This record gives sequence, structure tokens and C-alpha cells, in this order.
Amino acid sequence: MSKETPILRGILEYLNLRRDVVAWRMNVGAIKIDRRFIQFGFAGLSDIIGIFKGRFLAIEVKRPGAKMNDDQIIFQQRVEHFGGIHILAYSIDDVIAGLDNA
Repeated sequence: MSKETPILRGILEYLNLRRDVVAWRMNVGAIKIDRRFIQFGFAGLSDIIGIFKGRFLAIEVKRPGAKMNDDQIIFQQRVEHFGGIHILAYSIDDVIAGLDNA
């Protein structure tokens, strides 16, 4: 289990309690099935995506001290450019503050 996993789980539990948010855990990666290579997600995609009061929501979860990579920063810029909400979360408190300020 990564150091981010407990933070991510706590955030998802919190979001599931709210009535103004619907959110899903996203995964990025690839798998080979038989001779087919199947890719899911894309580089930079946030850990959690959802909808908050009619707006696209993206939450990137990091352990304390960690930073977003270039692909994640580009995804953040695209989300915000098109009117979505992007939250960099080191804790549930960051998510609460981000939604309160949205």
C-alpha cells in the first residue's frame, strides 16, 4: 500500500457522504490480455474525478511533501481552463477547503 492510499480512501469516504458531489477513483496503466495490449486512463489524469454542483472536479492526491509531475500540471491547467475545479490534496482538509472555495 502506498503512502497515498489511506489519504485517497479517506477522501473518497468523505466525498461519498456529501450530497453535492459524485466522484470516482481513476486508475492509469496498461495490461496485456492474450496478445492485446489495453491501456486505460492517460498520463496526468487525476486520482479522483467527479462532478461538484454541475462542474467537473479533479482531485490529485499526494503524500505530504510530494509534488505533481509535468503531465499532472498540464491536466490541472486544462481542467481549470475549461472551468473545472482542480484540487491538489494532501489531506481531507485540502478537499474541504477546495470545495468551499469553488
